[in-house]
Amino acid sequence: MGGMMGGGLMGAMGFWMLLWALAGVAVLAALAAGIVWLVHRTATAGIGRGSVDSDAVQILKRRYAAGEIDGGEYARRLTVLNPWE
Repeated sequence: MGGMMGGGLMGAMGFWMLLWALAGVAVLAALAAGIVWLVHRTATAGIGRGSVDSDAVQILKRRYAAGEIDGGEYARRLTVLNPWE
């Protein structure tokens, strides 16, 4: 009788160990998903900033058209505003 109780106890312990292992995997999966979401959000955060740059370029164009700045100054400032172009 003692052998059966011990076997039953080990079976129940095995079940709880499996349950805790699955819970641990779920926590790690949630943590990984959160990190992926955060990296994606951070990487795409700068996409909407084009309107600020284009507003600055529009102001620069107006100042050049109005004669407030000359061609050299326009080109220099445009290079500062759009260094990738």
